[in-house]
Amino acid sequence: MRLAAELRNIVNVINSKQNQTEQYLRKNNIRFFGVTDNKNERAEETFKLVSEIIKKKLNLTQFSGLDIDKAHRVGNFQANTDRAIIARFTTHRAAELVLANRRALKGSIIAEDLTAETSQLFRKVKEMDRVQQVWTKRGVIFFKDRDNNILKVLPHDTIQTLQKRLTQQQKTRGSNQKPTGQHRDDKPIERSSTEGRQANSTQHSDTPPHVHADRVDRYEDEQSRPTGDNTDPKKTSRHSRQRRQNLG
Repeated sequence: MRLAAELRNIVNVINSKQNQTEQYLRKNNIRFFGVTDNKNERAEETFKLVSEIIKKKLNLTQFSGLDIDKAHRVGNFQANTDRAIIARFTTHRAAELVLANRRALKGSIIAEDLTAETSQLFRKVKEMDRVQQVWTKRGVIFFKDRDNNILKVLPHDTIQTLQKRLTQQQKTRGSNQKPTGQHRDDKPIERSSTEGRQANSTQHSDTPPHVHADRVDRYEDEQSRPTGDNTDPKKTSRHSRQRRQNLG
C-alpha cells in the first residue's frame, strides 16, 4: 500500500511538470472566442481577422503582420457555432500587450491558451461553492473566495486539496476574529453608588484589601495625618490635661 501511494505521488509529480512545460511552450499563444466563423474560411483570412481585431478593436496600431506568427481555427466547422482562434505571436511581449488590452474588445473574449489539464481544472475551480471569481496569469490559475481572499492554484493542487485549503482558511479566519464586546464609542456602563465606592477602594493603591468600603474615608483620613510624635493620641490627651490643670 505504501509503495503504491509513493508511485502515485511520483506519477502526479511527473504529470504536473509535463503540464507546466507544455503551458510554458504556449506562452506566446492567445485564444480568441466569439469571432464570426465561416465554413470556407482560409488560414489567410483567419490571420487577417486577428490582425484587424488587434489594430482596430484593441486600438494597438503599432502592431504589424510581423508580430503574428500564425493564426488558425480550432476543430471542424459546426453550424451556429463560432470556432475559437489560436494566434501565435512572434514574441511573448506582443502577446502580453494584447492580453493587457483585451477588455476593449466587446462581444468576444481574449484569453490565454491553456493546456487541456489546466483548462479542465479552471472549469472545476469556477464550480466550487466558495469561489466568486477565477482568472489565469501566465498559465497559473488564481481565484477569489467569498471573503475576497486571493488564492493561487499550485502545480500539484487538485479540487480536493483546494477544498481543504479553503476550509482551513475559513477556520483560521474564524479563530482570528476577536469576540464582540463594548465598543469604545458606546456609553459607559452605569454603576450603583456602592459599586462605585468599591471600585474606588480597589483602585486606591494605599488601601489594604481587608478595609470595608464604608470605612475607606475614615481610613484615608488617618493615613493622611503627618507622621511624628505629635500624632500619638495618648501624648495628645496627656498634654491637654496638663494645660487644663495649669489654667485651673
